[in-house]
Amino acid sequence: MARRPLGASVVAALVVSSFGCRDSADKAPKRAAETPVDSLLSQADAVYWSGETDSAKVLFSRALTEARGAGDPAAEARATTGLGRVAYRQDDYQLARRLGEEALGLELRLGLQAQLFDSYNLLGLIAGREGRHFDAITSYGPARELAEAAADTANLAKVWTNLALSHIELGEFPEARRLLSKALPAARASGQGLIEGRVLTNLGMLAVRTGAPDSAVELLHRGLAILREAEDRFGEQNNLGQLGTAYAALGEPGRAIAYLDSAASQARATESPQEEASDLEQLAQLHRDAGEFPRALQLLERARASHAELGLADETGADLRNVAEIYLT
Repeated sequence: MARRPLGASVVAALVVSSFGCRDSADKAPKRAAETPVDSLLSQADAVYWSGETDSAKVLFSRALTEARGAGDPAAEARATTGLGRVAYRQDDYQLARRLGEEALGLELRLGLQAQLFDSYNLLGLIAGREGRHFDAITSYGPARELAEAAADTANLAKVWTNLALSHIELGEFPEARRLLSKALPAARASGQGLIEGRVLTNLGMLAVRTGAPDSAVELLHRGLAILREAEDRFGEQNNLGQLGTAYAALGEPGRAIAYLDSAASQARATESPQEEASDLEQLAQLHRDAGEFPRALQLLERARASHAELGLADETGADLRNVAEIYLT
């Protein structure tokens, strides 16, 4: 069972994911003196990246109300994008898309050029998580142009990585490898460990997908150390799951289960239900392979319930099929 790639950070993804980064809001233009809305947005970002998405949602909502009351459209767009990131992280893609499009429309109308990258990037991430990979590539086009025009290495690393993820899902592995190979030095040049750690994670995931789990383990451990130093809980969560997948491919189920257990716990702590369900599915497969059918059924039921609550019909159906196959066995 293939694990879903990092979403960016950045994510997530980051993503995040979103495959996103703390500098998403920090790069927005500041007024001469920081306003109360600026402070509230900075606080919301910090809480979001700590993994407390419900608390971040409250703070972004407050910031949105205050920005509108103060007639501050730049802060309004930032708050709306922040709420879109929260919805994306909580797997409410319909709401995330609506908020992302609302923020983008405001930025385009008012010429908020410095904030456009984040909105295009977010819409690409959402499309990717919904399986609309050609739409994702289209959304990343303007984001890449903006990053190239600004010679922004951090944003270039992010958009190249996100494009690579869509190409991986389309089975276009050489193009994905080319993009990730460009993203890694750009991430290092940016000096942001969160971005570099996520690029390494995605290189590891690509190595697993292309039959090189030995190489994947080395890349993933390097990425994990960087992500932990950067305190990127979303990126760490995905990296742990990728390590579980890599060790499973190497025929080391004990280590695979340990890493996937850690990934599922981290996903639960960061309120990432779809990521947790993915980890549970892979754990179920490992227990099934070991002949531990009752445990596999318990894990699949938890994954199925989560997918059903999120309204993910394909994933729910796949879980039910796997349950049926276990009963058949």
